[in-house]
Amino acid sequence: MDTTSIKLTTVQGWIRELDPEGQWLCYSIISDRLVQEVHCSLCRKHEMQIRSLRNYSANYVKGVRGAALKKDGLRKHATSEQHLKAHTIEYPVNVTDRPLQSTPVEQALATREDFGRNGVAKLIDIAYLVAKTGIPFARFEDIVELEGRHGVNLGKTDHNDKMFHELLFSVNETMVTDLKITLGISEFFSFFSDGCTDSGAVKKELVYVLFVNSSGYIECRLLGVKNVLDGTASDLKSLIEQSARKMGISDLSSHLVGLGTDGASEYMECKKGLVTLLRKHNVPWLIANHCLTHHLELAIKKAFEKTYMDDVSDTLMSLYYLYQDSPKRLLHLRTIAHLMEERVGKPLKCYGTRWVQHKLQACQALLRSYSVIVSQISFMAADPAQDKGKAKGVLKQLLSCKFVLHVLFFSKLLEPISRVGLAWQCNTVNLPSALSVLQHLQELMESGPTSFMGEDLSKLIKQCEEYDHTTTADPESESKVLFRGHELQQVNIGLEYFQNHVEKYVSDVEKCISDRFSDLDTGLLKCSKLLDTRLWPMSEESFTLSYGNDDIKKAATHFHELILKHISPNGKPIQTCSQTYESEFALVHRSKRRKSSRSTESLILALDGDSEVDYKLHQQLQAMQTEEDQAYQPDLDLLLSGTLIEWGEFKCHVLENMSHFVKSPEDVWSRLHAMYDASFPRLKLLIQCLRVIPLSNAIVEKCFLTVTKTNTNWRASLGELSLEALVRIKNEGPPLAKFDNTEAVKMFQRCFSIPRRSDDEKV
Repeated sequence: MDTTSIKLTTVQGWIRELDPEGQWLCYSIISDRLVQEVHCSLCRKHEMQIRSLRNYSANYVKGVRGAALKKDGLRKHATSEQHLKAHTIEYPVNVTDRPLQSTPVEQALATREDFGRNGVAKLIDIAYLVAKTGIPFARFEDIVELEGRHGVNLGKTDHNDKMFHELLFSVNETMVTDLKITLGISEFFSFFSDGCTDSGAVKKELVYVLFVNSSGYIECRLLGVKNVLDGTASDLKSLIEQSARKMGISDLSSHLVGLGTDGASEYMECKKGLVTLLRKHNVPWLIANHCLTHHLELAIKKAFEKTYMDDVSDTLMSLYYLYQDSPKRLLHLRTIAHLMEERVGKPLKCYGTRWVQHKLQACQALLRSYSVIVSQISFMAADPAQDKGKAKGVLKQLLSCKFVLHVLFFSKLLEPISRVGLAWQCNTVNLPSALSVLQHLQELMESGPTSFMGEDLSKLIKQCEEYDHTTTADPESESKVLFRGHELQQVNIGLEYFQNHVEKYVSDVEKCISDRFSDLDTGLLKCSKLLDTRLWPMSEESFTLSYGNDDIKKAATHFHELILKHISPNGKPIQTCSQTYESEFALVHRSKRRKSSRSTESLILALDGDSEVDYKLHQQLQAMQTEEDQAYQPDLDLLLSGTLIEWGEFKCHVLENMSHFVKSPEDVWSRLHAMYDASFPRLKLLIQCLRVIPLSNAIVEKCFLTVTKTNTNWRASLGELSLEALVRIKNEGPPLAKFDNTEAVKMFQRCFSIPRRSDDEKV
């Protein structure tokens, strides 16, 4: 690959930002996707007139390439003396075009325009703060009034809820536009989808998109929050397509790789589910995965079904409600803890959306405060004014040796399982990392119960065994088994029951996990192991010859229809609809002020219009294919052979030049995506398909909490667009200190620039 080249899409982005009218920034290409040189057409044209300047430089006259080709250099050249002079020669300034600073009236108008821009920027910052922190909308007007008291001039317009929503939509549209551009240069992506019900009893469908960004790293972003009509598969399909069209994606069959769900019937049903519907509609290669975290929760829940864990859970819940319903008892508990000089926490609920995590946290909370809790419940059981019956029942369980042994063991057994669940809840979890933590958990389970015998449990078992020997030799012995200062009851029975069942607990967990995740090491998912470069046998002689060839063949065969929509079998890129859309967008953007033809105006209307018009425009652009593309016939054998050749060459390249990156798989694949796509075009697309296979639906579950907190009973009538904007800003917006309002100000002035009357003008 030519190391002096740069991606065409990168240069096009520079043009949109630095030269939106297409007046001076030009480039020369060496292929359909690579730019070799960038130069300034104005400075080259008027070289004789500007070369006498003191700070003249011939860099952008002759052309810049290689390491010197950077965005900062172009920005500095655009403001340089020689470029400004060349621009003045090419576009002379008329009298009517001079700056508005020559007369007092013109200076006043310029000051008013600058104040309007600064005032909008301040208001957008306040609106962003309200949306990001989740405070009530009514506080927007109060904060504006407070700023006015502090001397900040924000004008005399109506700072009400309507203006807040206009500012909110301006920020949201800038984030949506950024996502559109990012998805426009990404060949493949996958969706995560799940439903929830808000405070207004309206079912919402949350859709996230998983893709590889321009830097080559995995990213997961909110695609849309939509109201569900009837919840059928066809309804869900239309909602996903509507969200995709809003982002400029009209043809899912050219980009969609997989769909991640929670396993509900409306998604996974074999005959009428959403997955089946999508596969029938031109996406036969679709990978549908049931969320790994849900799988883990269900596996552990099944392993402990109808075991002593049910008794432990019942006791933990009784203890939780004992303090949840009585602030007086909780205050008494904290008083006793203060007297005993120990720390105490409120007992936790052991049931919730996360089975493993709730059970683990409830057991750990009880063990931390065991001594204080048992002391207080002992007082309650002896106090006639308290609920003695309930207190005695809970106390009997807490002092049972069987109960304490099981709580200690379950708290250690659930710890590694909880760590696996947390690792899988990462937004960008990939299959190699998921398999790595799962394999470690299975190895831990295979080692038997001894791996989960903590220090406290081992000491307690030793005490129980000594007590058993003592009482067997001398039944009248007064020996006791103490745990955290309290005597345990029914020691022999509890110890015998625990020792008879402890191995079964571990074996059941191991069996349920193996059964649930047996398919991760088979089929197409097994091919994704190639992504873990840490497992590559680079020291073996057969590494560059045969390693991974079978997996590459299997993956390429599965995705060949999708890959051949973007590249020909011989490696020649095919211009896709999204790339055509981007080029047309650049053409329209440069022609906005010229308005040279009716067709350009119609394209501007379509690009600035609603999603339905965007969809029609995409259909028109999709039909604009060359005869060569229409006559193209996929060739699977040629694609397979070419991909295998590129795979072998890439392994050699990694072995020789990138061996220091092997310990970080994401760095290896990001470099393949961002730097070596021209050398390995088919391999790059295939690896991208494997990288965006959806695994965990946890990010959608986390978004449920944001929706619940945002759409409260006080906001039950919150609109769909407002809810989506608030959720997007709250979950994906940067901190206020890093928020840049420049694009939002431009969006507000372009979309909501309706004159408002000041307070003095109102009747």
